[in-house]
Amino acid sequence: MILNEIPVLSFHPVALERTFVVADILAERYDEPFVEYGILGLGQQSNPFHVLETPILPGQRASVNFVFQPGRQVLHTRREIELLSKRRKHPLVPIALVHRHPGACGMSSIDVDFFVNVFVNHIATAVLLREPYVPGGEDFGCGCGTSRTRKQQTGGSAPEVTIDYAVAFSLIVNRSREYSIDAVRKSWCPFCAKPQVRLLPAELRVQPVRTLSESERRRIRSTLDVEIEAKIEFDKAPAEGVL
Repeated sequence: MILNEIPVLSFHPVALERTFVVADILAERYDEPFVEYGILGLGQQSNPFHVLETPILPGQRASVNFVFQPGRQVLHTRREIELLSKRRKHPLVPIALVHRHPGACGMSSIDVDFFVNVFVNHIATAVLLREPYVPGGEDFGCGCGTSRTRKQQTGGSAPEVTIDYAVAFSLIVNRSREYSIDAVRKSWCPFCAKPQVRLLPAELRVQPVRTLSESERRRIRSTLDVEIEAKIEFDKAPAEGVL
């Protein structure tokens, strides 16, 4: 992914449908029409920008204005990723965080803070990518790139270098099947390793493009009924400073 390109995240149609059906079930069967919830988007390690699985985060507390997963539940999340990887026969990695807003889908200040300061740091350990360094392209604020360009202009030679970077996505949905998607790119200066985080617009696609059958939709709802009961704890009290 070149820095100025719009990142694209694709979803398998079943994986995307799950993110909306959770809202339907909460409203129809649990009398929780406005509660938020958290879902993890997983892609194959060999193709991380295509989401195949969207498990509900286990052990989460959810209310109308927050989603919170206690730290002890992170191990359960890792275990679930391992089980899904075995079922797929390919390693799966987290690439997206999906959560629901009762109304508008734009990111809140809490969403942005969590996304750029917490989530991408965990993704960086799972999905680390590399691209050629372009002199004068990405400015890390450290001056290393300027020094390299000057050296080239004065006839000095410099070895070819690459930039390590990670990309994570935030997908926010609501019950009206509206959504917004954003990406965050964390990259490291190839000379001094200074990190830089950028919030970027992104694009969502569905691959393959097809209409789900009624039997597929029934299976999705049946599976999610069990997942919601097992994984989401409803909390009526508001909380500050959490996603």
